[in-house]
Amino acid sequence: MASLTDAQLITFDADIQANTDQIVVDALAAGQNNKIADFYSADSDNTIWRDLIEPEEVGLGFNGEEFDGLTTANTNRLTAWFASLPTGFIANREDHRDLFDGVFSGAGGQLTRANLAIIWRRLANELEKLFAITGSTPTGDGTNALPKTLVVNGVCTVQNVRDALAS
Repeated sequence: MASLTDAQLITFDADIQANTDQIVVDALAAGQNNKIADFYSADSDNTIWRDLIEPEEVGLGFNGEEFDGLTTANTNRLTAWFASLPTGFIANREDHRDLFDGVFSGAGGQLTRANLAIIWRRLANELEKLFAITGSTPTGDGTNALPKTLVVNGVCTVQNVRDALAS
């Protein structure tokens, strides 16, 4: 469930009211908040940086041969980062992404960098897209090359729609 502030509920209400997609128009007219919630929970065409990625998922992105080829210093860097962030890494933080790019720099880390680049991103749903910002990339436009940063995270619920329409 997405958690929305009062100001976000006002913005969400305005977006629902102005939405010209026939699904939303018909659902709004019929009072079918569940269909509106389903629309805003569906994947959008915008790519975002994921907000928290568990260490296991990051580790699965490592190519075994490239991992074996790490220097002691880079192995120590990884060990320290995994120990200091046991709940995971935040892909919308450039320093988190840069750490892995640095550890797996050069030709000996190409596959791992490519794997992690996929892990760092996902499609935003329509509600997340509404509130996504450009983050640390001033030209972030929601493409895979320039993802946006999440502000609201989660699927849209019927309660989110009710609260927005009541705001």
